[in-house]
Amino acid sequence: MTYYQETGSQVEIPLTLEELAETSQGRSGYVAFLYLDGDRIGRQLTSIPDRASYTAFSRALSSVTQQVVFEAIAAHLSPRMTKGDSFREQMGRTSEVGRDFLIHPFEIITVGGDDVMLIVPADVGLPIASQIGQQFTRQLEALGWPGVTISGGVLIAPQTTPIHIMRDLAAALQKQAKQAGGERLDFHLLKSADMLDRRLSHVRRRYPYTLEYLGTRDKHLRLLGRPYTHAQIAALWQNLIELKRKGFASSQMQQLAATLLTSRHESTLFYLYQEARHQTEYAPLNAILADLQSLTDADPPPWQSIEDEDYSHQTVLWDLAELFEFIP
Repeated sequence: MTYYQETGSQVEIPLTLEELAETSQGRSGYVAFLYLDGDRIGRQLTSIPDRASYTAFSRALSSVTQQVVFEAIAAHLSPRMTKGDSFREQMGRTSEVGRDFLIHPFEIITVGGDDVMLIVPADVGLPIASQIGQQFTRQLEALGWPGVTISGGVLIAPQTTPIHIMRDLAAALQKQAKQAGGERLDFHLLKSADMLDRRLSHVRRRYPYTLEYLGTRDKHLRLLGRPYTHAQIAALWQNLIELKRKGFASSQMQQLAATLLTSRHESTLFYLYQEARHQTEYAPLNAILADLQSLTDADPPPWQSIEDEDYSHQTVLWDLAELFEFIP
């Protein structure tokens, strides 16, 4: 796989997040901050019996991490067209402001040991992260180190978001993925209201991610299915691409998401009504829901009943709706 083949055009590096975000397909103006870290690496190190094995594992870890990152970038990216940002004027490159040119659409902040921090266009954040997660384990296993996994957080944020906020939130997402059992990815679409509270656990206990049910029997409703395994993210993203390719309207997806905020019964009836009217269009969406949650006659889409939690029902449809607008 080749990231770039010479075309005769000069390729620049992005000088600002704005230039990088301009290349995002599906919805421009957004970037994805990826933060991945190995699961239980410290425990793995303490179990290594001798110095030579310790050195071999350390070298394998560093080599594989770099390799899987570069392979994922090559698989999902190539130089993309952007417009020169006004920052170029401050660097004495006034003629480049507003001009179209190719850039390498990624920024590697760190790739070392089992740590990865990248900034990429929003439309490739989750595919790159999930490929890194899957290949990390496979390649280490091929080298004789089975069971070594990695978890990560992917923050999708507007280009104007300060870097330190993106880094903090992506790190918090990575911790959420680890706490869910490891070998997972968590993601979050940053909205202006979220800026008031960078503690993800607090944000997700509030509207619109958790709805307080006012009835007498049901508990709260949870509108999130994340975090997911790396394989689930890869399948989810590919299925959303297929859903969009088959003509499922973004407006219809947003309408489905909006009804989730009314009540469980109303949103279920609306979903079933739309499904009956548009069976062909809804078949791929039903398949995605079936892959990610258990659906029975007692739990018609899009909700699934949950036991032993402080919420009674959960749906992954909100996750799908948030991601759908970033599908290229």
